[in-house]
Amino acid sequence: MEALVKPVNHIFKTVACPKCSTLSKRNSLRTRRVRDIGERNRPLILEVTYSVHRCKHCNRFFNNPHPHIAPPSCRYTTRVVRHAVEMRKRGLSLEKTRWEMRRLYFVDIPESTLHDMQAMEESKWTI
Repeated sequence: MEALVKPVNHIFKTVACPKCSTLSKRNSLRTRRVRDIGERNRPLILEVTYSVHRCKHCNRFFNNPHPHIAPPSCRYTTRVVRHAVEMRKRGLSLEKTRWEMRRLYFVDIPESTLHDMQAMEESKWTI
């Protein structure tokens, strides 16, 4: 089954540097692909184009963050992570959660990744 590829632009001309808060101009563009909840009985891949900025004050390169789309370095969208973690919270096993995600949303997530997603979500709420 061929996946739908949907372009998403998250591009800005200037963004505040996360280190020193100086407004920094866009240096380049990059693209990453993340899997999202399927549409129309087909898998969905978001092709996210985002801006890379360079701070002239601290000479640092940084990406324009987009955690509302996908966590950093994650191959799945925030929506996929949220659904998978909710299934685990309802008591489904890793294997059953994986099967349900594939059946309902056309997203195939390895069990080890499901475990990591759950640990990541739980760590947000611990102090």
